[in-house]
Amino acid sequence: QVPVSIADLGGTEIDLRFSSTEEGNIAIVVAPVKRFSDTIADNATIEEIGAPDKVIYAFGPEITGKNVEGAVKDMEVKKYEGRTYYQYEVEPHILITATAAGNRLYLMSVNANGLQWRKHAPVLRRIQDSFRVG
Repeated sequence: QVPVSIADLGGTEIDLRFSSTEEGNIAIVVAPVKRFSDTIADNATIEEIGAPDKVIYAFGPEITGKNVEGAVKDMEVKKYEGRTYYQYEVEPHILITATAAGNRLYLMSVNANGLQWRKHAPVLRRIQDSFRVG
């Protein structure tokens, strides 16, 4: 575990990182919803922020370090306890979950190299599925 709070000028905050040489890396990113539009309410849902493709194309490059168009292998919308979560799989081995609460967008990314993915993909997917915001 490597706790961090790095704010860039664009408003993204990397609040937490976990790293394992065996299984890969996890990062939690918190961003103001106003980055998407000045007309979004402070207590916006992720649906009000945008469709799943809009969210990943806006934030994917910050998480992956490159443009994600053409690299998104899967997009799903899931609901847990009344909150909507967008889940993505991005090439080569990146899992991202996004939701909104209050005036923030919360994103969790799980990254793995090829060997980590081959050995631990089911565990990494369970980690992705476990992400919740209260």
